[in-house]
Amino acid sequence: MWFKNVLFEDAVRVPLILAGAGLPQGKRIDVPVSHADVAATLLDAAGIDRPAGMRGHSWLSLIRTN
Repeated sequence: MWFKNVLFEDAVRVPLILAGAGLPQGKRIDVPVSHADVAATLLDAAGIDRPAGMRGHSWLSLIRTN
């Protein structure tokens, strides 16, 4: 399952739990995301623009949507 080079359930459906100030409790998001999105999300949360060419997208809009 290393590097997610296969489409087996164990490789593509890895849970991620986020917690912190300003994050809703008990919210579940079923939209597929990538680990490449973690850095973009952290930069967005800190108010820092992503460097040009950086992979990934911020999850903040998904997290904060009701």
